[in-house]
Amino acid sequence: MFLCPLILCSCSRSVDAKLKFHVPEIVLFNQDICTNLQLVELKEAEKQSLKESERLEKEVAEVQELKKKLSTMTADEYFEKHPELKKKFDDEIRNDYWGY
Repeated sequence: MFLCPLILCSCSRSVDAKLKFHVPEIVLFNQDICTNLQLVELKEAEKQSLKESERLEKEVAEVQELKKKLSTMTADEYFEKHPELKKKFDDEIRNDYWGY
């Protein structure tokens, strides 16, 4: 009769140590580990949020500055800041395309 060594190991205590069946340790839920992981994730999210807030504050400041200047700004001043629009505008005039 042939028996699998693993079955023998689980039934017999006198089996050689080389044949001993290894049972992996089951890790149970650990509140400390989960809490630490959540804290790390929250800190990373907070850093990203602060970076995004700073970027948005700069963008709002630029828009407010542009809004103030827009009422007195000439087309030449605007095209100095946005040369790609100047090129597009000139191309449309050259091609007799007026946005219709």
